[in-house]
Amino acid sequence: MRNRLIIMLFIALTVPAVQAWELPSFLSPDESKAEELYNKALDLEVQNQADKASLYYQDILTRYPDTETAKAVRKKMEDAKEAKADAVYQKALQAEARQDFAQALVYCREVINRYPDTRSASTAQNKLADLEQAQQAAQTRQQQREAEQQQQQAQQAIDDLYQKALQYEARQDFDNARLYYQDVVNRYPDSSTAQAAQAKLSNLPTKINRYLAYPDGTALDTVTGLMWMRCSVGQKWDGSTCVGHAQWKDAKSASKNFAGYSNWRLPSIDELRTLVYCSNGKPEYFSMGEDDADFSSLGCGGTPGQDYAFPTIIQEVFPKTPHRWFLSDSLVLSHPGNIHILNFGRGYYGGDSPDNPYYVRLVRNGQ
Repeated sequence: MRNRLIIMLFIALTVPAVQAWELPSFLSPDESKAEELYNKALDLEVQNQADKASLYYQDILTRYPDTETAKAVRKKMEDAKEAKADAVYQKALQAEARQDFAQALVYCREVINRYPDTRSASTAQNKLADLEQAQQAAQTRQQQREAEQQQQQAQQAIDDLYQKALQYEARQDFDNARLYYQDVVNRYPDSSTAQAAQAKLSNLPTKINRYLAYPDGTALDTVTGLMWMRCSVGQKWDGSTCVGHAQWKDAKSASKNFAGYSNWRLPSIDELRTLVYCSNGKPEYFSMGEDDADFSSLGCGGTPGQDYAFPTIIQEVFPKTPHRWFLSDSLVLSHPGNIHILNFGRGYYGGDSPDNPYYVRLVRNGQ
């Protein structure tokens, strides 16, 4: 612009005074004034005073809108807007590259809203659908990861409870084991571990004195290792007690299949006498295989129901046991043809003909 002014002055000085000079159209007064403001704005930009420069540019557009300089200002402002829009759009691309789709959407919408007439705004508008789809997919993946994490945490909590139950069960602390198994079932009812815990609960014994009383109608003597039917032959186990009437049955006709075992048998007299429980403690139990001189004649001693409870057996383990004679498979050596029998009314044993009617309780080796 300054070069144009110099040329104008040179022409004015060299042309004869008598000859009239008409200024070219591009050097109109408005153009000159616009050029002057434009140069001031450029100087301010060099001095990093962009805000003040902007005022001059706006002044040009307001006062001299039809000048070439105004056109240049508009072009300059459009280019600046495009640059700003592109800068924001580049941030959107960077956010997309690091899969921060939410931030990328923020930048794209900023371009569209702040710089609506720019090329970057058009590009950002086209980008929105892809980013929204990518964000939805990312959110779905995040939700899946969170769900998996929650599931893993829940499974770990289930496993911890179940392991504690197993530990208590191994220590034969069945009350605490039952609490933990039940906790698994109550808190995580739809888990496979809850199904395993429920199965455990269904078969978890109750420790009563020296016995492990199982809900399937069997009882394990932890001293002898023998497993007994909790009901006498003829009775039925209903899950909590013995129902029906015990009756005499030949051992051969008694069922040998019960609670998943098929090796039930008649006990020996030594095995049968271990069931005798003397509540007066004289003695509390009779030991298998030991020779008790007073056992055959006295049993628990005293008067049943007065000096000790009868039947002479742990009734919580063996409910509704008749206080009568029970059959063993041990022969009486001193009386050939007779067999040993045991009376749970007094807790003593004797011998008699195997043809007489006796009650039967079957046993199996616990292993």
